[in-house]
Amino acid sequence: MIKVLILGHNGFIGKHLLNYFLQQSNLQITILSRTFNTQIPKSVHQIQGDYCQKEDLTAALKNQDIVYHLISATIPATSWLNPNDEINQNLVPFIQFLQIASEQNVKKVCFASSGGTVYGLQQNILNEDNANFPYSPYGIVKNAMEHFLYYFKKKSNLNYTIFRISNVYGEGQNVSKGLGFINTALHNIVIKKPIVIFGDGENIRDYIYVYDLVKLMFIGISDGWDHSELYNIGSTQVFSLNQIIELFRRLIHQNFELNYQDARTSDVKKIVLDNSKIIRKMDANFSFTPFETGILNTYNSIKTS
Repeated sequence: MIKVLILGHNGFIGKHLLNYFLQQSNLQITILSRTFNTQIPKSVHQIQGDYCQKEDLTAALKNQDIVYHLISATIPATSWLNPNDEINQNLVPFIQFLQIASEQNVKKVCFASSGGTVYGLQQNILNEDNANFPYSPYGIVKNAMEHFLYYFKKKSNLNYTIFRISNVYGEGQNVSKGLGFINTALHNIVIKKPIVIFGDGENIRDYIYVYDLVKLMFIGISDGWDHSELYNIGSTQVFSLNQIIELFRRLIHQNFELNYQDARTSDVKKIVLDNSKIIRKMDANFSFTPFETGILNTYNSIKTS
């Protein structure tokens, strides 16, 4: 059995990752949570504690083979005006986490980085060899966290898999935090609020359905833990915000309003990720969910929740 700890299991990606991992027969799963959750299957080992508390984190990391780190205390938009929060709430606890993980002889850390912010203002299709020019505090700190993974690899032979993830959408995302254009827009349609678009709507993004994402993230386990890798994770399903709005008009038989506002300085105009490296590692039967299917699934989930 492979012992896997998920940090951030209650988040949007974390919930789906946990459910997907529960379908695998060779994993012994542990989660760290402030409170005991009776809805979690009994096969999952729950440790009550706080990620930022050294003693709690040490207990969770003990005897683990692989750790999936999905925790972030901030989002790109809010970090723009509060760079100190990025350092204090994300980077400092992450360094403590890596130190304890190395002391506990964890074999690999699988880290959820940001494909949308670490590359910065670049117009080309981006692969893992592109230089990083992050300009937002969120992207700068994600980039620094990646570099600390390199440091602990050299210092303590702590292997890693870094996932630079594109824009995720799908069932179960909490839109109250202001993250996720597709889910937020669909939620506003359901509750009859205007869809807010910052800028002219021509910002281009690579979108990935959350069910596809967690299948790709399983490579952190299936690829072994005796080496380190960096992967872009996107679907190459690329759309502008205006194109997504037109898709909503075709798929969803419900009127909605648009509210165009001034562009945000923190937003990158175009992000398109080259995913060929991770796709080469996948089973030949793997395919991405069609964008229209993912949109409808997400809309129907929001409408019935």
